[in-house]
Amino acid sequence: MHFFIVLLLSVLAALLATAFVVTWAKGFSFRETRHNAANRRSYTLARDLPWPQRLRLSCSLLVVQFLPPREQGLVLANFNSAEHLNGKITYTADAAFTYTGLSQRFLIAKIGTDDYHINLAGAADEPIGVCTDAPVAGEQASVDVFGAAPGTKRGIASAAIAAGADVYTAAGGLLQSEPGAAGTYWLVGRALHAAVGAGDDFEFTSVKPIKLVVIAALTSSQNATDTLLGLQASYNALQADVAAIAGALASPALVKVI
Repeated sequence: MHFFIVLLLSVLAALLATAFVVTWAKGFSFRETRHNAANRRSYTLARDLPWPQRLRLSCSLLVVQFLPPREQGLVLANFNSAEHLNGKITYTADAAFTYTGLSQRFLIAKIGTDDYHINLAGAADEPIGVCTDAPVAGEQASVDVFGAAPGTKRGIASAAIAAGADVYTAAGGLLQSEPGAAGTYWLVGRALHAAVGAGDDFEFTSVKPIKLVVIAALTSSQNATDTLLGLQASYNALQADVAAIAGALASPALVKVI
């Protein structure tokens, strides 16, 4: 009986000695917390610890060796990751994604109250991508981010769009062909198939959104009259046209004059 007790104690002592030797060469960093910040000490190597703390660490390592291994957890999409390899990101909707009062998929989304929320993109809003779900307010939804998500996309037309036409943002998360009214829009791709009319979903290839500023028809004329009032009117019109163009070019954008 005494032999087995001595043997057990010898084995434990050997394991403890091994753990103690291992901690001598450990290179991880940790912090020893005292009762107040003034007495807090940092150690970069386990061997820098005073021997009582090193002995305590050795005992901890010894106990860990007899614990069952932890089960591997599931790796979920968008969980604790800064990358989305497929370009699909989950957001929370600030408002319901609807068209004519009904829930609708494939509407264009913009960043909402913060960079974790989305809302329906208007014609002038910089879009982030296509919402492939039809969320209500507070519900999570997946977005195919423009310039990141591979493959073609589906969108909802605000009016008829011809196959091969460039597509731009429109009100309410919809898409339209090249706009003819003054305003700010975003080019998001090109239609692969035609959209018959408003509310029709169609397939398009996507690009990183490019701003388009459409300005009204220029008011200046090439043939200014030779009267003083005519020259003044031409100057005022030219000044207004230059101001409109300068405003459109205040940020990088495509410019179209009606």
